[in-house]
Formats: sequence, C-alpha cells, structure tokens
Amino acid sequence: MTNSEFNIATDPEAASILFSLTSTTSETHPSAPRLPRPLKLILVPLDATHQHGLQENLYKSLAARAIKEGAPLTSFLDAILQRTYRKLHSLVSQRRESDVVEFHMHDPLCVYYAMLDDNARKEWIVEANADVRVECTGTWTRGMTLLDQRVRGQRPFDKKQGGSKDQGEEGEDMMGEDFEGVDDDEGGWRCGIGNRVDIVWASSVEKSGNLKTVEAMGPIIWDLK
Repeated sequence: MTNSEFNIATDPEAASILFSLTSTTSETHPSAPRLPRPLKLILVPLDATHQHGLQENLYKSLAARAIKEGAPLTSFLDAILQRTYRKLHSLVSQRRESDVVEFHMHDPLCVYYAMLDDNARKEWIVEANADVRVECTGTWTRGMTLLDQRVRGQRPFDKKQGGSKDQGEEGEDMMGEDFEGVDDDEGGWRCGIGNRVDIVWASSVEKSGNLKTVEAMGPIIWDLK
C-alpha cells in the first residue's frame, strides 16, 4: 500500500490532515486541528478494489434484465461501461493493461461496504487502527500512502496471503523485540503519535469470495430505476 492513489495525490496535505484526525495524539500533520474525539476513518484502498473486478461477461448477465426493461439509469450506466470495456480491450491488446478485461469496482465497493451491517462486515479482511500516513514532501513519492509493515504475521493481510513468513524476513519482524537504548524510531512509528485508520483489504480470504461480492453488488446497482 505504497502507491499514490489519484485523489490523495491530487491534494496530499488535505488527505494527511484527514488521516491525522483519526487519533487525538497524532503528530503526523502538526498544523491539523485537534478534535475532542478521534475521527472514525475506513479506507478501501486499490489493494482491495483491484480484487473486485467486474468482467464483461458477468456484467452482461447481471445487467441484462434491467437493460431490456430500458430503465434510464441502467441505459446511462450501460453506455458508460460499454465504452469503458472497449477501451480496456484496446489496452489489453496493446499490452498496456493486465490480460483480464475487467472494470474495478472502486466507488461501488466503498458504498457496498458502508451499507453492510456489523455482522456482515465480520467476514471481510479488515485491519483496525493501522498507522497510515501520507507523504507530502517527497520529491518522487509525494501523495503516496505509507504503512509500517515491519511486524509481519500479525496482520489480517498477512493471514490472507497464507499466514507464513518468507525465509529471510525473520529479521524484519520486530514484535516482542527490546528496543531499550536504541533510537531507531525515526517518525515515531512505535511511540503512539501516528494515525489510526481501518483498512479494508478484501471481502474474503479467497478470490472466489471476492467474486461473489461483485455478484452481490450487481442487483443493487442495476435494480435502481
């Protein structure tokens, strides 16, 4: 999760201020206002939305009935998506995109998660209180989101990938280490001055589960009139 997402890259300072409001002790953006209580912020990054792709055949099957009925909103969405799929086919043929023609459900996935009740959200892969920060001054990294990943094997995303450490990564797992007398915490990643953002990594531990989520979103979108 170190790439620059478009909206954050457009205004890194605004994103940094917003993220800093998730903790009353955050010092990640000194000029940010202080709130009486922390802001609850849930982030659904590209890491998650790229796992929820609407492939063209699935789209056609999900939208077929609504398109046949001629609902205005459905017709509008169909015109946009048909154009998007044509563009994706072109990019794939030029090897400028992956070999899968699919429409990543960026905004729909966020809205769908917001609509779920607490019980349904328990099935999703969510990392709570992650210290996510925004780079505001880097020459090449401005707008990138940063996450301390030195502690491995304890995070939901690690478990999703199989829960085991790669050989050679053992030295980077700092859980339980004694840092007394060692001043190597530049940026204050371990002393409680960071942010507390909830990250949604996926809707399921399995790829098939993510696809089922996309299928479940379809009727909600195309039943709109």
